[in-house]
Amino acid sequence: MPLKCLLSIIVSTTLFCFNYNVLAASLGARVSTLGVGLEYAHGLNDTLQARVGFNMLKISSSQRFDGNNYDLDINFESWGALLDYYPFQGRFRFTGGLLVNNNNFDLTLTAQENYSIGDTTYSGDLTINGSLGFRQFAPYLGFGWSANPSKASGWGYGFDVALVYQGEPKVTLNARGTATQQGTSNIINVADDPTFIEALVREEGNFQEDADGFVLYPVISFGLSYAF
Repeated sequence: MPLKCLLSIIVSTTLFCFNYNVLAASLGARVSTLGVGLEYAHGLNDTLQARVGFNMLKISSSQRFDGNNYDLDINFESWGALLDYYPFQGRFRFTGGLLVNNNNFDLTLTAQENYSIGDTTYSGDLTINGSLGFRQFAPYLGFGWSANPSKASGWGYGFDVALVYQGEPKVTLNARGTATQQGTSNIINVADDPTFIEALVREEGNFQEDADGFVLYPVISFGLSYAF
Protein backbone atom coordinates (compact mmCIF):
# COMPACT_ATOMS: atom_id res chain seq x y z
CA MET A 1 0.00 0.00 0.00
CA PRO A 2 1.46 3.41 -0.90
CA LEU A 3 2.76 5.34 2.10
CA LYS A 4 0.67 8.41 1.29
CA CYS A 5 -2.50 6.30 1.29
CA LEU A 6 -1.50 4.70 4.60
CA LEU A 7 -1.12 8.12 6.24
CA SER A 8 -4.53 9.18 4.92
CA ILE A 9 -6.19 6.02 6.28
CA ILE A 10 -4.60 6.47 9.73
CA VAL A 11 -5.73 10.08 10.04
CA SER A 12 -9.19 9.39 8.61
CA THR A 13 -9.71 6.53 11.07
CA THR A 14 -8.59 8.72 13.98
CA LEU A 15 -11.00 11.46 12.99
CA PHE A 16 -13.87 8.98 12.75
CA CYS A 17 -13.26 7.84 16.30
CA PHE A 18 -13.89 11.31 17.74
CA ASN A 19 -16.98 13.47 17.94
CA TYR A 20 -15.66 16.38 15.89
CA ASN A 21 -18.81 17.71 14.23
CA VAL A 22 -18.72 21.03 16.09
CA LEU A 23 -14.95 21.47 15.93
CA ALA A 24 -13.01 23.46 13.37
CA ALA A 25 -11.39 22.05 10.26
CA SER A 26 -8.93 24.16 8.32
CA LEU A 27 -6.89 24.34 5.13
CA GLY A 28 -3.63 26.20 5.11
CA ALA A 29 -0.34 26.98 3.42
CA ARG A 30 3.05 26.91 5.12
CA VAL A 31 6.61 28.11 4.58
CA SER A 32 9.27 26.27 6.56
CA THR A 33 12.74 24.81 6.55
CA LEU A 34 11.08 21.74 4.99
CA GLY A 35 9.91 23.87 2.07
CA VAL A 36 6.59 25.24 0.90
CA GLY A 37 3.58 23.15 1.82
CA LEU A 38 -0.14 22.62 2.13
CA GLU A 39 -1.89 21.34 5.24
CA TYR A 40 -5.28 20.07 6.39
CA ALA A 41 -6.15 20.14 10.11
CA HIS A 42 -9.17 18.88 12.04
CA GLY A 43 -10.04 19.29 15.71
CA LEU A 44 -10.64 16.06 17.60
CA ASN A 45 -11.75 17.68 20.88
CA ASP A 46 -10.97 20.81 22.90
CA THR A 47 -7.31 19.87 23.32
CA LEU A 48 -6.38 17.65 20.35
CA GLN A 49 -6.01 18.37 16.65
CA ALA A 50 -4.84 16.12 13.81
CA ARG A 51 -2.91 17.48 10.85
CA VAL A 52 -1.74 16.05 7.51
CA GLY A 53 0.45 17.95 5.11
CA PHE A 54 2.91 17.98 2.25
CA ASN A 55 6.16 19.97 1.90
CA MET A 56 8.47 20.50 -1.05
CA LEU A 57 11.64 22.47 -1.70
CA LYS A 58 14.02 22.45 -4.68
CA ILE A 59 17.15 24.62 -4.72
CA SER A 60 20.32 24.46 -6.84
CA SER A 61 23.59 26.08 -5.81
CA SER A 62 27.37 25.80 -6.11
CA GLN A 63 29.35 24.71 -3.05
CA ARG A 64 33.03 24.15 -2.30
CA PHE A 65 33.95 21.10 -0.26
CA ASP A 66 37.30 19.48 0.45
CA GLY A 67 39.03 21.68 -2.15
CA ASN A 68 36.55 20.87 -4.93
CA ASN A 69 33.64 22.74 -6.51
CA TYR A 70 30.29 20.95 -6.67
CA ASP A 71 26.89 21.70 -8.14
CA LEU A 72 24.41 20.90 -5.36
CA ASP A 73 20.71 20.13 -5.85
CA ILE A 74 18.52 20.17 -2.73
CA ASN A 75 15.43 18.01 -3.25
CA PHE A 76 13.08 18.08 -0.26
CA GLU A 77 9.75 16.26 -0.31
CA SER A 78 7.92 15.06 2.78
CA TRP A 79 4.44 13.98 3.88
CA GLY A 80 3.46 14.38 7.50
CA ALA A 81 0.85 13.11 9.96
CA LEU A 82 0.90 15.17 13.18
CA LEU A 83 -1.08 15.37 16.41
CA ASP A 84 -1.32 18.68 18.30
CA TYR A 85 -2.00 18.85 22.04
CA TYR A 86 -3.21 22.14 23.57
CA PRO A 87 -2.53 21.67 27.32
CA PHE A 88 -4.13 24.95 28.37
CA GLN A 89 -6.88 25.03 25.71
CA GLY A 90 -5.32 28.22 24.38
CA ARG A 91 -3.01 28.85 21.45
CA PHE A 92 0.10 27.07 22.75
CA ARG A 93 0.51 23.45 21.65
CA PHE A 94 2.86 20.49 21.70
CA THR A 95 3.16 18.46 18.49
CA GLY A 96 4.31 14.95 17.72
CA GLY A 97 4.06 12.83 14.63
CA LEU A 98 5.75 11.12 11.71
CA LEU A 99 7.11 12.28 8.37
CA VAL A 100 7.49 10.19 5.24
CA ASN A 101 10.88 11.68 4.47
CA ASN A 102 12.01 11.78 0.83
CA ASN A 103 14.52 14.60 1.40
CA ASN A 104 17.84 14.19 -0.40
CA PHE A 105 20.82 16.05 -1.86
CA ASP A 106 22.42 15.40 -5.26
CA LEU A 107 25.88 16.70 -6.11
CA THR A 108 28.08 16.80 -9.21
CA LEU A 109 31.78 17.65 -9.33
CA THR A 110 32.37 20.63 -11.62
CA ALA A 111 35.30 20.89 -14.05
CA GLN A 112 38.53 22.36 -12.65
CA GLU A 113 42.27 22.08 -13.20
CA ASN A 114 43.01 19.85 -10.21
CA TYR A 115 40.83 17.71 -7.95
CA SER A 116 41.41 16.73 -4.33
CA ILE A 117 39.98 13.25 -3.90
CA GLY A 118 40.46 11.71 -0.47
CA ASP A 119 43.43 14.05 0.16
CA THR A 120 45.09 12.92 -3.12
CA THR A 121 45.42 15.35 -6.01
CA TYR A 122 44.35 14.37 -9.54
CA SER A 123 43.92 16.11 -12.87
CA GLY A 124 42.08 15.02 -15.99
CA ASP A 125 38.65 14.47 -17.47
CA LEU A 126 36.90 13.38 -14.30
CA THR A 127 33.26 13.31 -13.21
CA ILE A 128 31.93 12.51 -9.73
CA ASN A 129 28.24 12.24 -8.93
CA GLY A 130 26.91 11.75 -5.45
CA SER A 131 23.82 11.63 -3.29
CA LEU A 132 22.92 12.05 0.35
CA GLY A 133 19.72 10.43 1.62
CA PHE A 134 17.94 9.79 4.91
CA ARG A 135 15.70 7.22 6.57
CA GLN A 136 12.23 7.14 5.06
CA PHE A 137 10.28 7.44 8.32
CA ALA A 138 11.28 10.37 10.53
CA PRO A 139 9.73 11.15 13.96
CA TYR A 140 8.71 14.78 14.50
CA LEU A 141 8.55 16.50 17.89
CA GLY A 142 8.01 20.17 18.63
CA PHE A 143 5.84 22.99 19.94
CA GLY A 144 4.09 26.03 18.53
CA TRP A 145 1.15 28.41 18.56
CA SER A 146 -2.08 28.45 16.56
CA ALA A 147 -5.84 28.76 16.93
CA ASN A 148 -7.36 26.22 19.32
CA PRO A 149 -9.22 23.41 17.47
CA SER A 150 -12.53 24.32 19.12
CA LYS A 151 -12.49 27.96 17.98
CA ALA A 152 -14.84 29.49 15.43
CA SER A 153 -14.23 29.65 11.70
CA GLY A 154 -12.09 32.30 10.06
CA TRP A 155 -8.51 33.14 9.22
CA GLY A 156 -5.70 32.05 11.52
CA TYR A 157 -1.98 31.55 11.73
CA GLY A 158 0.39 28.90 12.98
CA PHE A 159 4.02 28.97 14.10
CA ASP A 160 6.03 25.85 14.91
CA VAL A 161 9.51 24.94 16.13
CA ALA A 162 10.45 21.27 15.96
CA LEU A 163 13.13 18.65 15.41
CA VAL A 164 12.92 15.83 12.88
CA TYR A 165 14.98 12.73 13.61
CA GLN A 166 16.27 11.67 10.18
CA GLY A 167 18.75 9.08 11.36
CA GLU A 168 22.32 8.80 10.10
CA PRO A 169 22.51 10.07 6.50
CA LYS A 170 23.84 7.80 3.74
CA VAL A 171 26.41 9.31 1.37
CA THR A 172 27.24 7.65 -1.96
CA LEU A 173 29.83 8.83 -4.51
CA ASN A 174 30.39 7.43 -8.01
CA ALA A 175 33.20 8.39 -10.42
CA ARG A 176 33.87 7.98 -14.12
CA GLY A 177 36.37 9.27 -16.64
CA THR A 178 40.16 9.37 -16.72
CA ALA A 179 42.68 11.09 -14.48
CA THR A 180 46.36 11.40 -13.64
CA GLN A 181 47.60 11.38 -10.06
CA GLN A 182 49.87 14.29 -9.17
CA GLY A 183 53.53 13.27 -9.45
CA THR A 184 52.87 10.54 -12.01
CA SER A 185 52.30 10.43 -15.76
CA ASN A 186 49.98 7.41 -15.94
CA ILE A 187 46.44 8.04 -17.18
CA ILE A 188 44.02 5.83 -15.26
CA ASN A 189 40.40 4.84 -15.66
CA VAL A 190 38.95 6.03 -12.35
CA ALA A 191 36.11 3.49 -12.38
CA ASP A 192 38.45 0.50 -11.93
CA ASP A 193 41.73 1.86 -10.61
CA PRO A 194 42.29 0.49 -7.06
CA THR A 195 44.26 3.52 -5.85
CA PHE A 196 41.62 5.97 -7.06
CA ILE A 197 38.80 3.84 -5.63
CA GLU A 198 40.52 3.94 -2.22
CA ALA A 199 40.81 7.73 -2.50
CA LEU A 200 37.13 7.98 -3.44
CA VAL A 201 36.18 5.94 -0.37
CA ARG A 202 38.13 8.38 1.79
CA GLU A 203 36.39 11.29 0.09
CA GLU A 204 33.03 9.64 0.76
CA GLY A 205 34.05 9.35 4.40
CA ASN A 206 34.84 13.07 4.53
CA PHE A 207 31.36 13.83 3.21
CA GLN A 208 29.86 11.40 5.70
CA GLU A 209 31.50 13.18 8.65
CA ASP A 210 29.94 16.48 7.63
CA ALA A 211 26.57 14.89 6.81
CA ASP A 212 26.28 13.38 10.30
CA GLY A 213 25.26 16.83 11.47
CA PHE A 214 21.91 16.30 9.73
CA VAL A 215 20.76 13.48 12.05
CA LEU A 216 18.45 16.00 13.76
CA TYR A 217 16.93 18.50 11.34
CA PRO A 218 15.49 21.74 12.78
CA VAL A 219 12.07 22.83 11.55
CA ILE A 220 10.85 26.43 11.79
CA SER A 221 7.46 26.90 10.20
CA PHE A 222 4.96 29.68 9.67
CA GLY A 223 1.54 29.23 8.08
CA LEU A 224 -1.77 30.86 7.31
CA SER A 225 -5.03 28.92 7.35
CA TYR A 226 -8.77 29.27 7.05
CA ALA A 227 -11.02 27.33 9.44
CA PHE A 228 -14.56 26.37 8.46
